[in-house]
Amino acid sequence: MTLEFLLRARRRSQDPDILRMVTVTLDAMANGGIHDQLGGGFARYSTDADWLVPHFEKMLYDNALMAHAYLEAFRATGEARYRAVVESTLDFVLRELVTPDGGFASALDADSEGEEGRFYVWTDAELRSVLADAGLSASEADAVARYWDVTPDGNWEGRSILHIAGPAPEPALLDRARLALLAAREQRIRPARDEKQLAAWNGLLLRALAEAGGALGRTDYLAAAEGIAGFVRTVLLQPDGALWRTARDGVGHTPAFLEDYACLADGLLALHAAVGRADDLLLARQLMDRAIADFWDDEAGAFWDTSAAHEAIVARPRSVIDGATPAGNSVAADVLLRLALVTGDADYDRRARSILRIAGDALDRQPQLFGRMLCAVDRVLSDPIDVVIATTPSDAGNDLRAVALRPYAPDLVVASLNREDPTADWPLFADKRPLEGKPTAYVCRGYACLAPTSDPAGVERQIAELRK
Repeated sequence: MTLEFLLRARRRSQDPDILRMVTVTLDAMANGGIHDQLGGGFARYSTDADWLVPHFEKMLYDNALMAHAYLEAFRATGEARYRAVVESTLDFVLRELVTPDGGFASALDADSEGEEGRFYVWTDAELRSVLADAGLSASEADAVARYWDVTPDGNWEGRSILHIAGPAPEPALLDRARLALLAAREQRIRPARDEKQLAAWNGLLLRALAEAGGALGRTDYLAAAEGIAGFVRTVLLQPDGALWRTARDGVGHTPAFLEDYACLADGLLALHAAVGRADDLLLARQLMDRAIADFWDDEAGAFWDTSAAHEAIVARPRSVIDGATPAGNSVAADVLLRLALVTGDADYDRRARSILRIAGDALDRQPQLFGRMLCAVDRVLSDPIDVVIATTPSDAGNDLRAVALRPYAPDLVVASLNREDPTADWPLFADKRPLEGKPTAYVCRGYACLAPTSDPAGVERQIAELRK
């Protein structure tokens, strides 16, 4: 979250030192042992300053947040290595954490066979045996071992954690080695999976999948994002409109907290931007209206973390500091600002700005504690830019949507409508319709729009113009 805010800050200041700081950190993590060099995804945290030795547990929330951070880096820099990390991370999540009902499990354990990390580490002899069986020569195995720092002595408790430490072999050779080692690793006893599904963590992943699917043209990511939305509707959403916090085997339980409502609404807004379905936009608004009803504190001008449905304790909690996951108030402020633009409801904007005032001076004193909150502040300080895509019954406007979602424009709001949608009378959509029977994009700053266009290249040019 902090890295994403720094990318935003660099956009404003054009300070090359900020971008350098972000890319150095992202590269160090991607090259380190905290990043699974074979199967993708990130471990929970590193135990050293060099990102070499992780706590090997893999958490859903970490991987959702990391995928989004690398996606923003790819959009901002165009560097293919960041796209590769996005895709390997989300591919890991889809492969190993998805559940049959469309939701995603919470974590993979750190241990297997009674040892932390046993599933992931290698001895020199193991690695060379696998590579020899795959047809690699001794010199080719040497090159792979140097690249991933696999030695007879090991770099951790007599074994080696794979990390990038040497010159890269030829891409084709590295691919052969990776596939052979991954196949051999799959024969080991796997870490156990925590089957519990958490609403907020699924919301974080929904956002990452929807944005990556739209920006990278990955239809499988969009399908998985739609699966999460279906999981929300069928498992997490109660008949009275409240949410369950957790679920397992299709059964929800435990009343949801503020972060659950805010993160799912955040993900649904991203899904609407990517696929243009009005139902997702309506559900995002419904969830935030319920959050206001159940969690808002008029006296403080911010949300509580808990509602009347939760057990009463001496001090009712309210989080504004972004920790391992973003604070509910941080995500809610960002979501409310976007809902204010899309719906025209000034009350959403008033509440969002009230939350930001609560953080106040602390944002200056300890900015490292407020990564997501500062992103919301940056949105407030920017002139809102939006792209409305008016579709036709026979054409969903996907080509226009795709070019709108590709560039690095973190404050851009993309929304779609069909004249039959129940959202068609919202102020942002007023007087916007397909022209000449074709899907038409309206690129606007506030409510002042450039000339409507059905040309994807025109949309791209107009967004670039307003971003300046």
